[in-house]
Amino acid sequence: MTQAALAEAAGLSAPTIGLIERNRGQIASLSLLLDALGLVITGRNLSPSGPIGVQIAHLRRSRGLSQRALAELVKVTQPTVISLERNPCRGRIETLDRVLRKLGAGAFLHKQGQPTAFYAGVGNSSANNSWTTPPELLNALYDIWEFDLDPSSPGKTRRHVKARMHYTALDDGLSLPWGDESIACKSGASNSAGNSVIFCNPPYGRGLAKWVEKCRAEVDAGRAKTVVALVPARTDTLYWHEHIAGRAAIYFLLGRLKFGGQTDDKKTNAAPFPSALVIWGAEPEALEKMCTLVPGTMVLPKVSERPAV
Repeated sequence: MTQAALAEAAGLSAPTIGLIERNRGQIASLSLLLDALGLVITGRNLSPSGPIGVQIAHLRRSRGLSQRALAELVKVTQPTVISLERNPCRGRIETLDRVLRKLGAGAFLHKQGQPTAFYAGVGNSSANNSWTTPPELLNALYDIWEFDLDPSSPGKTRRHVKARMHYTALDDGLSLPWGDESIACKSGASNSAGNSVIFCNPPYGRGLAKWVEKCRAEVDAGRAKTVVALVPARTDTLYWHEHIAGRAAIYFLLGRLKFGGQTDDKKTNAAPFPSALVIWGAEPEALEKMCTLVPGTMVLPKVSERPAV
């Protein structure tokens, strides 16, 4: 359809259609457009029924966020969030988009009246590999970074990692964006990576390669500023050579870590493999602190950070 034809079908102007296609304008106009196309907004992690504002409120509460906290994440006022939840048609498309992204809604367009089928991502299918990170290691990292997101949080320990947002296996963090591209990045300017700082202790099953690829991709795409991942030091694997070696700073940890158990966090499980902290997108100052706060590590810097020979 042309913009003119779509505008006529929706009872809107062609310039308004152009605004919507650029992710701008009023949600009320978007609603008219979607009705004309026979589409609705739904999401991987949204409730299956009710107005979009009610679904947003439900997801926000399930994330443990107040309206004030969500407003701070999205960089809008608290009354804006309240209005979006109570009467979203009064809001702006840009706000709705940022709220859905920050909440990890996994939003997409769907045909009206048709059932939706959701499938958990391959990376979250193995709950037996969801071991909690040793607290002493996390405490050292907290002295360097304030984490915005833990995208691979075990279901019963959503608050184990101090982060502003957590995705569990039910959320399918592997399929969701972990940050936002900045306006500068969209306009083609350099040095414009997103501001999100991510900590990821992914499931160590068959989906591990996809998680490592995701860690690198979020930084490369400018959606995240820094990603810190705790992974097995499996230097013989293909994903290690494709996404870690030469592309991230690597801190090989001394000895074998003791992870918290799934069923009882008071129990620990000694890892049957060596571990490493892999860091994409970190600033030099942060990497220097790592050497001090996480002693006993062997450091392999990113290629561009290695001294000339």
